[in-house]
Amino acid sequence: LWLDLEQETERHASVRWHWVKGHVGNALNERADELAVVAAASA
Repeated sequence: LWLDLEQETERHASVRWHWVKGHVGNALNERADELAVVAAASA
């Protein structure tokens, strides 16, 4: 997974990684979690 992410990051120079503390009500982090749960359930 990390190698795939690294390759995509190299292809798209505008990608920036930022650590976000979880479970503190960050709306975008909560949405990412929701999407991950849905994707995992359908895999």
